[in-house]
Amino acid sequence: MIAKRLCVAAGALTLVMAGAQQIVTGDSKHDDENGDNQHLEGSFVVSISLNPPGPPGLAPGLVTYSSDGSVIANEIVNLGPLVPVGTLFTEDHGTWRRIGNGKFLVTFIKLASLNGQLVASLKTRAEVTLSGATFKGKFRVDVINPSGVSYASLTGNIDGKRIEAEPVP
Repeated sequence: MIAKRLCVAAGALTLVMAGAQQIVTGDSKHDDENGDNQHLEGSFVVSISLNPPGPPGLAPGLVTYSSDGSVIANEIVNLGPLVPVGTLFTEDHGTWRRIGNGKFLVTFIKLASLNGQLVASLKTRAEVTLSGATFKGKFRVDVINPSGVSYASLTGNIDGKRIEAEPVP
């Protein structure tokens, strides 16, 4: 009986130590450091390019994918021709899901207001492919009026690079 209790205690201690190592080292089954590209998780710096008639050039942004399938993003994109001057935007909120080997669908919604009134919502749908610490993809943004009618759309490409933890110099 004592031997059985010692075995159970040793097993529990092993699990606690493994959990402590995971916390200290950051090792996690959700990290994609093993390169299997099946977990779209973590924070990324992104570069966005819009196809014509969108404005030319690259737009920077940030996106964070959570293990529960939620995603939050923001970007600095000139949408001037699609919404009135002075329009304010929320961050993008949305969800992602795996559709294949290293492939994911992502949908975001961003709200736009002018003088405290909703003037539009922007729905972005993307398909991205993860490769280690980077991803690439294509997207479409639909601009939708408060009545739910889409009145404009843009397409483009997105590239992301995972933000890695770094030691203090």
